[in-house]
Amino acid sequence: MDDLAAKLADGYGVIAMVDSGELWTPAEEIVEDNKPDHVLVVAGIDTDRGVMILSDPGNPDGTGLEVPIAQFEDAWADSGNTMLVADDTDPDLVAGAPADETAMALQPRLWAMVDLIGT
Repeated sequence: MDDLAAKLADGYGVIAMVDSGELWTPAEEIVEDNKPDHVLVVAGIDTDRGVMILSDPGNPDGTGLEVPIAQFEDAWADSGNTMLVADDTDPDLVAGAPADETAMALQPRLWAMVDLIGT
């Protein structure tokens, strides 16, 4: 989780692989299946409120979706904490920087898979 938070703070785009059932319908996931089946954008971490801020294309209300950090960690752990991280930082994503949404939409983004072991 520290590595993910550091990537976000440094301005890297991050996509996490998760078990969707643990995020969308946790009450229905009676038995842990340990199967990652979905990816989503990690937009931020609000440690003061204890929530992850996500952009989840699989959820109709997924833009700005907030889930408890522990719930996200459980869903993410099913993929072995796999995340896709941009090869380079984006000045519009650096913490505290003003966002230029038009420029963000027009610029190509480079990505690479990063396996984090023991996070």
